[in-house]
Amino acid sequence: MLQVLFPRKFKHRFMMSKKRKRANATGVIAAWETFWDAMEDEAAEAPDTDHRISIFKAETREDDFIAVERALSLQPPDATLRDLEMLLADPLELQSMLTSFSEKDSFMRILLRHESIQTPLLNLLLEHLSEFAQKAVDETGTIVGGLMPSSGICSLILRHIRWMECVYEPSALTEHLLTTLNTYPMFLQKDILHILPELVADNDFQVRPTYRYTCLMSTSFESCLSQIHAHLAVDTLLETISSENELVVPAIEALSNFNMPVDISDDVTRCILGRLTSSSLQDMPGLVRFLVQTATDANAVETLDAIRDKVSECILQTAAASNDEAFLLQQFVHGLGFRSDLLACFFKLVATSTAASLLDVWTLVGLHSSQSGPGKAKAAAVFVKNVANGVFTKEVLHGALAAHLGGLTPYLNSVVHLAGAALQAPDAVAMGQFMLTIVFNQLATARDDHVYEYQIQSTVDGALDTLLALSSHDRHSLDKFLSLLKHLLDCIERFSVDQCRRVYQLLFRVGGSTDPDLCITVRKQLYHQDNLYRTRGMLGYICCLEADLYDENNTINSMDGLDESECGNPGRDQLEKRMRDRLDILRDACRKQATALSFMYAELNHLVHRMGCGHASSSSHMLAILDEKYSDVLMQEFLPGFDARSHQQGAYKRPVFNDTFRCDQSGMLCPGVLINANGMSSFWGSVDTPVAMTEYAAFVKLLGYLMDTDSPKNTPSPGHSSWSGAFNVWLLPTLAP
Repeated sequence: MLQVLFPRKFKHRFMMSKKRKRANATGVIAAWETFWDAMEDEAAEAPDTDHRISIFKAETREDDFIAVERALSLQPPDATLRDLEMLLADPLELQSMLTSFSEKDSFMRILLRHESIQTPLLNLLLEHLSEFAQKAVDETGTIVGGLMPSSGICSLILRHIRWMECVYEPSALTEHLLTTLNTYPMFLQKDILHILPELVADNDFQVRPTYRYTCLMSTSFESCLSQIHAHLAVDTLLETISSENELVVPAIEALSNFNMPVDISDDVTRCILGRLTSSSLQDMPGLVRFLVQTATDANAVETLDAIRDKVSECILQTAAASNDEAFLLQQFVHGLGFRSDLLACFFKLVATSTAASLLDVWTLVGLHSSQSGPGKAKAAAVFVKNVANGVFTKEVLHGALAAHLGGLTPYLNSVVHLAGAALQAPDAVAMGQFMLTIVFNQLATARDDHVYEYQIQSTVDGALDTLLALSSHDRHSLDKFLSLLKHLLDCIERFSVDQCRRVYQLLFRVGGSTDPDLCITVRKQLYHQDNLYRTRGMLGYICCLEADLYDENNTINSMDGLDESECGNPGRDQLEKRMRDRLDILRDACRKQATALSFMYAELNHLVHRMGCGHASSSSHMLAILDEKYSDVLMQEFLPGFDARSHQQGAYKRPVFNDTFRCDQSGMLCPGVLINANGMSSFWGSVDTPVAMTEYAAFVKLLGYLMDTDSPKNTPSPGHSSWSGAFNVWLLPTLAP
């Protein structure tokens, strides 16, 4: 049978209902019905051993093609096209033929590989594309009667055209798309522009359009026709750039994917240079990127001068837009970084220029930040020279650094460095002071935190490690700073998981596990709807547990040499009750979310690892509590009666963990779990997908600590002493942290 899979949740929405069989169907109709029957059987997941053997036995795309070709050979192409026209008149049939299932090709893609019917079939699809395009304008985008919106049908048709393995008559297809481009809605025009580079070959640019008639008199008519349509595509794209503001970016991207000769590329460059004057700031990055990529030695100076003047004028005439300005500068700086010849030309132009522009200042700042070695030094030298010579006047620097400083947000370090370099130059001290004054005033009055706040990860890590070391040595020395340390919670979402863990360790170590502000904050995070804050709450709750253990260890150390049975420890029972309650709250916060559960198990495993392998009495009690909470889950839900062969045959699908996991995943906990029982044979569970290991590895690692009862590091809890000789579980190195 043809192996195709259709997602169950989409089956009733997009799949056709059972079709009425056409009597005595032959040729393409018979092939389509058999293809669809095979797909329906697989989607229903109900294999029928008595089902007839169809022509679609194959498991490869090539065999599917052969099967369809065999069916099409039973009727002439004209008859095939008539049957297809009849089938495609039904929108549901058209949608189904365009739909791919699993890794198999759609029926339409298989048909489009046949040279005898490809061109007329494409014409038929383009007719339907025009019809659905007109409907898409007035459509609400809802699904009616299992039929997807018209815009979705249009996208499917264009996708099939774009990814055809071979287009036998690309000239006709290109001409049709170009001549009808303006008749389609805007979203389809963008998709069509993206398709054009796939249809125009590199060798189609060998003849200029001025030689059209000479070309048509030659012997290679088809080759010349392709060349004419290649130039028509370029002309159409240039006209689109000049007339349609919304299509500038997709048209530029299409042109950049053409492998044009130098003379044609120069014409395109001149056309786009003329478009710079009237382009918006949002369109500038695409235009600048294309100009930098296509600039040659002959037009490098002209191109760079136009970019410097026109882009600077556009930025100054537009209200400050930090993201757009930063993206524009990034495209220009990165483009120069990949063109050493153009970079040298830019440095020369700026160094010898008598009139500077905003983009000159910005680009030197960006190059100083992105370049290294000679490039970085060259950018600094040119900048300081222009400041000292008066080329970078106060007006230029004020325009570049005051109203539009947001565009330089990623490069603020270089701004300060270059201002400092000017301050150290004897002839530019006043201008250096002027620059630093502007930067300070702008940053001091900025409303966005990200404009003036930066986090260097190594600095954050070092600061947290230092504070943790201080709290470990003498936590009371930090008590008076607790209110300041709590401000770390205001930016907790910016920290990594490891940094968040250290923040909570610090706060609970200084403030204690009963600090009301910390407990309320962590509790709110634990039940937050956003999983990011929920995981932060789990980290805080587990660190609160650790703080209790830390206090208990300090108490034990202070009682060193005393008999605990004599002096008593009234807080031990209360501590254990608190631990059990908090573990229950953690479990409740996860609810039925596998991701949250896996995160909780990973953090509990991390906690066990941090407890020093159970050398302290409190650690042993904590391990006993974890043993009591989670070991029964493995023994009662996963391991009993496990058989590798039954697992491979699809057994063990009953739900566990409140329907969060399924038992069949127990054999997928790791690439191999070896269990030795008294007198029982060993077995190996195997897994082919790393996803399961991602979800359950943390759980298995946690249980590995608890069930390794032969090791002196853990103290087994009462009620599980039978495990000592019954089971030994070794986790493979693949699950090592």
